[in-house]
Amino acid sequence: MFGGSIEVLALPAGEASQRKLLRSVFFKGIAAAVPEALSAARAVGLENWMRQLIATAFDDANASLARRLEERSIRHAVRRTEEMAAASDLLTELGVAPRVSATSRDWLAELARR
Repeated sequence: MFGGSIEVLALPAGEASQRKLLRSVFFKGIAAAVPEALSAARAVGLENWMRQLIATAFDDANASLARRLEERSIRHAVRRTEEMAAASDLLTELGVAPRVSATSRDWLAELARR
């Protein structure tokens, strides 16, 4: 009726809600990162380029993407922390609040300390 799909799960009470919230971590995180990246790209006249980059990333995604992202984030946490610090600084200079970028920097720094 409303265009959504429903999956019936034979699970204990509360487990479906738990899955929904876990799913939200992923999808709402992406939903927050995309506008931040597009706002920054728009500020320097690269919005179309960024939109294509995002589309290509989704088009190229496959079953091993999550594993690769996790492994590489851990392996390259120190370098990526520095990169996201620079990205956060750039966004600030551009007048775009680096909410996702700064949080990514902090999360990567924590991974590097482990």
